[in-house]
Amino acid sequence: MLVNSLRKNNAPIPERHNFLYRPYRLGGGHAPVTCFFRDDRLSDLIGFEYSKWHGKDAAAHFVGELKGIVEQGDASERRVVSVILDGENAWEYYPYNGYSFSTSCMAHWKRTPLSRPRLLRGSSTRGGTRNRCPRWSRAAGCTAISPPGSAPRKKNRAWDLLCAAKRNFDLVAVSGRLNAQELADATRQLADCEASDWFWWFGDYNPASRCWPSIACTARSSPILPAPQTAGSRRTRRGR
Repeated sequence: MLVNSLRKNNAPIPERHNFLYRPYRLGGGHAPVTCFFRDDRLSDLIGFEYSKWHGKDAAAHFVGELKGIVEQGDASERRVVSVILDGENAWEYYPYNGYSFSTSCMAHWKRTPLSRPRLLRGSSTRGGTRNRCPRWSRAAGCTAISPPGSAPRKKNRAWDLLCAAKRNFDLVAVSGRLNAQELADATRQLADCEASDWFWWFGDYNPASRCWPSIACTARSSPILPAPQTAGSRRTRRGR
């Protein structure tokens, strides 16, 4: 998304370390939004790879990567490296829920002044220059239409169901059929569906019987959501 947006604004695309690790400002006026963009390589190392490593080795590698990012960039600019995991609970795949990895990272940070863990909320004021990008391109992952094929058809069908749920919710919400508590419950149920990544799981690598349970229990109890036709065993962990 960021690279496409820079191209859309006819901006030159520098080396990765010269454009990724800084906040960007979206919009203007009195309430601009500060945006951060994930380092997908580091994020996926934590999400999918480091669980296979010894915790201390993984921590040393991760902190070493951060040090390299700092040393590559302009010394006068504070870098913000956004580590945002890919929608899954990565820690359940680590020994002891990642205790060795996290404590080893903290030990490295105490000894190394180059980097510190921080929430994005704090980084928005302490980070580097917030560049303004007047025109933004949508993210590739947000395109709902996929090329022809069995797996894309299933994903598109899942997206269609999510859109149908939202349409149904809007109609029922303005109809007056629900009391205040029912409307609050329905709003939460819809939020559960919108916040879940269940619609990414459909495809030949994940049979439908493993994907439906993620929405089944919500849809069955909701007055507005389309009920699933099948249900089965738990889903498998698989990258998108």
